[in-house]
Amino acid sequence: MEVIKTYLDNVFAGFAQTEQVRTLKTEMLGSMEEKYHALIDEGKSEHEAAYSVIADFGSIDEIVAELGLEAKQAETKETTDDSLFLTREQAKAYISQTKKSGFFIGLGVWIILCGVAAFLLSNLLPLFIAIALAMPLLIVNGLKIEQYDIYEKKVIRLDAATQMEMKQRRAKFIKRFAIQISCYVALILLAVGLFLWGNIPFGLELMLVMIGFAIFLIVPIGMQFSVYDILLNVGDYANKGQSSKYARIIGTFAAIYWPIVAAGYLLWSFLAGAWHISWIIWPVSGAIFGAIAGGLATWGYLSE
Repeated sequence: MEVIKTYLDNVFAGFAQTEQVRTLKTEMLGSMEEKYHALIDEGKSEHEAAYSVIADFGSIDEIVAELGLEAKQAETKETTDDSLFLTREQAKAYISQTKKSGFFIGLGVWIILCGVAAFLLSNLLPLFIAIALAMPLLIVNGLKIEQYDIYEKKVIRLDAATQMEMKQRRAKFIKRFAIQISCYVALILLAVGLFLWGNIPFGLELMLVMIGFAIFLIVPIGMQFSVYDILLNVGDYANKGQSSKYARIIGTFAAIYWPIVAAGYLLWSFLAGAWHISWIIWPVSGAIFGAIAGGLATWGYLSE
């Protein structure tokens, strides 16, 4: 029931709190509670019943037009050019595509790392085969996600029911996200530990395969976590309109920075045969990039 009450609070928050509005809100709450309990009696879960009631609520615009309610004149920093309205179907399509693309992108990374491991055991052929298999996965799914880049730059507007659903999904997802990400990071640490202190045959190759598998698991949930933040304009996406210029700067910097890092890693590894230690480039480069990107984003936010 708290879901329905919160939903109505959000719906009527944009209207002057006149006696007419308060009476209408009370009547609607009573009607929705009655339907909610009827659905519970039919065997539906609390979540299913609450969402069904909200979904059947209809458009608030029809009630506003019928009763002539007046909306508050609220000041906002966002202009229509900085915002984008999404339907429930569009939001769900975005989530679905991100989950699918995240799976295949993670798979592509794992295939490449398996190819590197196979190269260390034999020759370059397995590596080239792995790259040939992985690149279509990375490119195709990267392009599929790229079509949604605008969502990261504009303030997303959702109807009240969809926004409530996304908040509930995010809250439910976060509960298992922390556990999953901890397990996957533990897997990476285990892989590094086995390589450094395990004294087992093919330790380096095993480490690469294990880290690749952990990345394969991390990428989809990491991308899904970002989706909810983007749709709800929270977390790193709470100031989209303010930081868009600096986000483009960071994006341009990343497009130059990471290929240079990758080239340096491969040159060091191949020419010096330093596969046992060259992996350190990635965490160090990640820390440097994070510091630079964070500094640019903070500078952009404070300078607005």
